Amino acid sequence: MNRVRVRIPSKKGEAAYFAKLRDGLSRLKTFDTVEVNPPTASVLFKGAEADPSTIAEAAESGEFFAFKKEVEVRPVPLSRRLAQPIQGASAFLTRSTGGLVDLPGLAFVLLLGIGAYQVLRGNLRSPPWYTAFWYAFGFFTKSLADMASKDDSK
Repeated sequence: MNRVRVRIPSKKGEAAYFAKLRDGLSRLKTFDTVEVNPPTASVLFKGAEADPSTIAEAAESGEFFAFKKEVEVRPVPLSRRLAQPIQGASAFLTRSTGGLVDLPGLAFVLLLGIGAYQVLRGNLRSPPWYTAFWYAFGFFTKSLADMASKDDSK
């Protein structure tokens, strides 16, 4: 399923316009879903036919809007595609534990445990114990930075 977001800054906050746009584009049956967000002036098109040229045709035929310039299709970076399932797993873990545990916290505890296990076994010369500590520290500081940025945005 394709997803394409279109922004219409000149109509920001105009709920009536976006409701009319959603209804008109939904009637065309070209897209699986059309989601509008008046406060951000955006329209999200979902479906197999959701591509910039089809959206431009549908919008112009209903006289809703027209693209001013050729639409640039930006591919989703690999890092974001890889991070999405991990973020989903973290959200599931957080919901399942009532907010007590998230994926970075679980990784921190597990890697710290692996490091402690290596130390207790007397395996002080091989890299795994300090590598595990380093990764545990990295996960922990990253989760702290994420929490701080969430607090700052409130």
